[in-house]
Amino acid sequence: MNVERYSSQVMLRDGKAVRIRSIRPRDKRRLQSFHSHLSERSIYFRFFELKERLNDRDLCYFTEVDSVGHVALVATTRKWLRQQIVGVARYINSQVQDPPKKVDVAFTVSNEYQGRGLGTALFHQLAAIARAQGVEVFEAEVLGENRKMMRVIEHCGYPGNSTIESGMVSVSFQLDGTPTAREYS
Repeated sequence: MNVERYSSQVMLRDGKAVRIRSIRPRDKRRLQSFHSHLSERSIYFRFFELKERLNDRDLCYFTEVDSVGHVALVATTRKWLRQQIVGVARYINSQVQDPPKKVDVAFTVSNEYQGRGLGTALFHQLAAIARAQGVEVFEAEVLGENRKMMRVIEHCGYPGNSTIESGMVSVSFQLDGTPTAREYS
């Protein structure tokens, strides 16, 4: 699988088509625009702090990925003949293993697209790429109050476990291709 050229179309619950593709360095402005349109709550749920703006260093880190230890997908739609980002999913190998067996995963969906199945679609597509690259486990830190993300995790169908400490939920799931997961691969 060529991760750098990955692209697919998905249909959301409401019938809207969205393109999911690998992020590119030229997505910096789109990513900044995406971030600037998120609610404070969505930003807090993603970064665990209020991050008003992505700085140049953030933009380089988030868009200039190696597609092995750091893989990122964006969901895009067309608005006024321009592509806009409406969701981002990524995994990062923080274990410094080659190839990575466990990776940290994170998702953000624009407020307008939350509750429409985009988070689940991003999850399944990212998991398919991860499995193809030999990744066995997704790990995530989720604020306990982030109910929408917890629902996405519950509905994805991967076996996992979680621990709760100081309002933070640590989730770990095996990417073993359960029947629910295979539907979306």
